[in-house]
This record gives sequence, structure tokens and C-alpha cells, in this order.
Amino acid sequence: QFTATPSSVSLKPLAVTVRSSTIALRAKVTNYSQPKVDGTYDIHIHAEDFDSLSPGVEAEGEVQLSGAIRFETPSAGAAIQGLWLDGRLASDRVQAASRAAEMEVQHVAASYQLAEGRFEVRALVADLLHGRLSAHMTVRHLDRTPQAEVSASVEAIALEALQQVPRNPSVKQLPITGTLAGQTQACWTGSLENLQIASPF
Repeated sequence: QFTATPSSVSLKPLAVTVRSSTIALRAKVTNYSQPKVDGTYDIHIHAEDFDSLSPGVEAEGEVQLSGAIRFETPSAGAAIQGLWLDGRLASDRVQAASRAAEMEVQHVAASYQLAEGRFEVRALVADLLHGRLSAHMTVRHLDRTPQAEVSASVEAIALEALQQVPRNPSVKQLPITGTLAGQTQACWTGSLENLQIASPF
């Protein structure tokens, strides 16, 4: 549903459905000559709906994203400079499997923000392999050549659980015990071909 006047348009809400996945957007657009948008969004992703986008990989699970969105036509520069996005991501469980490997991640949570051509993922946490992952990512200059920085840490990762990720019987039979913990930082400019690991585990 939407309501239009000579000075604004309101969406209450705009709903899109893709199989079992849904997008709900509530927004108000003003100043048609230099559009300004204020709104909120609620996205529910059913992972199986998008298996066709990654042939050879089957995914299961539900992912929820919700937050606020704002756009104001910038006086100069790329349109992304005028886009502001803030939200949270949550998932109780996501599993991915291919011929080579399979893994399950549980209790995923993160907050994120896009502002002035900079995207940041804060306080990303997830349970996997009987341990815990924490990470933070910042990508700058999205309107030019992106520069990305990632820091991550793991604790109490069970080597026996890690051993079960590859679908290779010879690997699964290796006598491995113990846990893995550590921190790492990585950065790249442009594409991942320029990846640099600043401090490996």
C-alpha cells in the first residue's frame, strides 16, 4: 500500500516475497526534485530459496535482517554517499554443504552500518565447531576503490569437529584432538587478490 501527495509518497509497507523469503519496507519519500527517503526494513531469508545462486552448495537455515534506512541526495559525489543504513543480523542456525565439505554455524549475531560510503560490521559473533568466532569488518571508500580491514578471533575450536568439515574419509580418520584459539587481522584494497594477512593464527 502507498499514499501519495504532491510533496511525498509513503509505503505502508512494500512487501516482496521470494518463495519462503520476505522483504517488508516502510518508507516515506519527500522532496521529489532531490529525493529524501526515511524508512525501516525487515528481511527474512530462507537459505534454501537461493541455492540456485551457488550451484554445488546446499544451504539450510533462516537469517533475519532488520533496521533503518535513509537516503538524501548528496550535493556532490556518488549516490552511495547519501545512503545511510543501520541494522542487525541474527540467525539461530545456518548450514552449508557441498561435495567437498559441510559446516553448521549457530547463534549468529551482528550489527552493521553503512554511512558516507563506509560499511562496518560490528560485534559479529557465532558458535561453530564447538567454539566461538568474533569478528569486526570495515570497508571504506565504497564509491571509489574499496579498502577493507577484518579482525577476527576464535576460541575453543575443537580440532575433532574441524576434522569433520571436509568430506574426506582419510582426513576424518586422523587421530587429532585439542582446541584452537587465536586472533588474525587481514586487509585488502580493491579485490581479494590483494589480500594481506597481518597476523595469522
